[in-house]
Amino acid sequence: MSTPNNNNIAASASAVVLARDFDAKLLFIDPVPQRNKSGGRYIRICYGPKKQTLKLQSPVVYMPFGLSSFQDDKGDITQSIEVSLRGYDDPSRPATQGFYKALQAIDEAILSAAEANSKAWFGKELPRALLQEFQRTLVKPPKDPKYAPLFKAKAARDFKTGEMPKIFDAADTKTVHELDYIVKGTSGRIIVTMPSIYVISKTFGVASRLVQMVVTNRPVQEEGCLFVADGDDDDDERPGQQAQAQAQAQAQVQAAVDPNAPMIVAADDDDDEGACDF
Repeated sequence: MSTPNNNNIAASASAVVLARDFDAKLLFIDPVPQRNKSGGRYIRICYGPKKQTLKLQSPVVYMPFGLSSFQDDKGDITQSIEVSLRGYDDPSRPATQGFYKALQAIDEAILSAAEANSKAWFGKELPRALLQEFQRTLVKPPKDPKYAPLFKAKAARDFKTGEMPKIFDAADTKTVHELDYIVKGTSGRIIVTMPSIYVISKTFGVASRLVQMVVTNRPVQEEGCLFVADGDDDDDERPGQQAQAQAQAQAQVQAAVDPNAPMIVAADDDDDEGACDF
């Protein structure tokens, strides 16, 4: 389902950092942990001289699995996307390399901060080698070496505003789509935010959340009735079945128009996306 974009988001666009412009030296990682309402520990991350929440924009990236859902033992459902970093080691794809290096730089900065502040974060001094084992990095190594590393971001509500991630299509950036618009094989630009580092026992990592996406390529989905008229069927249809089948075959399309534009910044550094190699 799609809805018109009724939010004026232009004011927050200045906080968006293109991956190619990211500078790890501008990261501020709070040396002192904070406590959330449930008592859990977290460390604030800010970016730039104004210490704003970091919003990092990727070039066009590929999402082989689309939108993923997981239900825990309590019945709570979490949704996320996984981005393939294919081309991260290919000099002919500088945009993807830039995004990969930005994520790596954030991981490295967090590890260095954990080492420098391990007593405050974990209660005792811990060596860097041990902290590396406890860190949950943004860049996930592939289980099969023939595939590229992955980057994962939650598709969840903003804790402060309650807003869900906004999904746009490059062909119509005035319409906001639901999360299920992200199907297997989707490509697009994403904006992710990384407001804090979580600390659970000795395990730590940055919590990344999807803010917006502009879909640039989406596989055609087969919807509705797919059957082709067949004149050689046996004449054993019950009354009303034919009319019901015809009704199910009709497709409905909704369109909405809104004057506001998405937060995604126009970028000219995208790599050329070839055919799917998964």
